[in-house]
Amino acid sequence: MISFVSDTTEYQSLAGGIVLALRLIILIWFVYELHTTRLQESAEPKLKFYKYFGIGYFVWFIHLPILVIIAAMISPQYRLKAITGMTLSGDLLSISAMVYLLWPSRNPTYFKLVVDERKVLLQKYGYAYNTI
Repeated sequence: MISFVSDTTEYQSLAGGIVLALRLIILIWFVYELHTTRLQESAEPKLKFYKYFGIGYFVWFIHLPILVIIAAMISPQYRLKAITGMTLSGDLLSISAMVYLLWPSRNPTYFKLVVDERKVLLQKYGYAYNTI
């Protein structure tokens, strides 16, 4: 016989419900901010970046509530392994997506970093560009 303690997960308590509710509120805020940022942007590469970033992290935000629903249907003796495996898989996919999006070879496409040559010369040689 399985005890009540091992039959429940932390998300079936009041504290777990609050965590899930906060996560959904943060998801709504994330989607809103991403939408307003996309409306202000006109560069196509950045719009593409925001699209993939939004899709990847929308999945990350929503996978925990879905996981809680799935966990309620899994037998208690397999629940811990299933929840742990699905949580770690979701985290791995999210981190992999972030690494892919922010890989240094792709970085100049999304983020235009302008380097002032005078500052580089000043740091490298210790004197201002106009004195050369």
